[in-house]
Amino acid sequence: MQHRFDQHAQHWDLLGSPLRPCAEDMRLMQSCFDKWHDAYRSVQSPTLLKALLLGVTPEIATQDWGMPVDMTAVDISQAMINAVWPGNTPTRRALRADWLEMPDTQLAMPGTEYAFDMILADGVFVLLDYQTGYAKLARAVQRCLKDDGIFMVRPFLRPSVTEPWENIFEELWGKRIGSFHAFKWRLLMSLQGDDVRRGVAVVKAWEMYHRQVSSHAHLAEVTGWPVEVIATIDAYQNSPAVYAFPSLDELIEIVSPYLLCTSQETGRYELAGRCPMLSFKPR
Repeated sequence: MQHRFDQHAQHWDLLGSPLRPCAEDMRLMQSCFDKWHDAYRSVQSPTLLKALLLGVTPEIATQDWGMPVDMTAVDISQAMINAVWPGNTPTRRALRADWLEMPDTQLAMPGTEYAFDMILADGVFVLLDYQTGYAKLARAVQRCLKDDGIFMVRPFLRPSVTEPWENIFEELWGKRIGSFHAFKWRLLMSLQGDDVRRGVAVVKAWEMYHRQVSSHAHLAEVTGWPVEVIATIDAYQNSPAVYAFPSLDELIEIVSPYLLCTSQETGRYELAGRCPMLSFKPR
């Protein structure tokens, strides 16, 4: 995982929706937060809410929640922290740590491991082994949340019917795909198919792309996309990374011993249906 994030850090500024949360995603996360706070925390809420961010996603780190929040972010890659984190403040800090090893002495409040009012994350499950990694993360989140806390996450989910990769390239050349990042995600999900346990080696997407596209420059000429954005697919070349794209039901089933899904919000941008905002509470 550290290697994957080290690569991400090299071209973070070239990534866009749906790989990074857009303004609409943040509005949905804020809506989930507001509903949770109004329903569970408004009467007994502490003056300063304690938040844990998995990763160093700057859009989440800099969100104005409408009330004081003390945020601790954890990321396994120091390169990501150096490149992406918007900076420490008296109420915001980043630590190098493994999500699957939480909680530890850096994160837990004295006397209890249920330290955080809310835990926030974007896209984290795709990087983990389906079943084992998902369950470990869900257990870690459960242990780090207070009993009435909330876990908000935007996962990446495959469609109910697998798209043939030929159709995706047909839409690519027909200029019916809005961004290169949406194209990459659709291609990866297509190559994985319905077997989330198998996942998809990202190098397969790189190989398929280069069989169908003569050059980055040619695709840039056809689509109008910046060639440097298109070139981000080269991070998949020789990469050992395997991504897993579950269905919503598969994700909920794996985490259900530890977390209960309480809400789902979906935006309207390209591929928003595959990137819903989910809220969970600890069991």
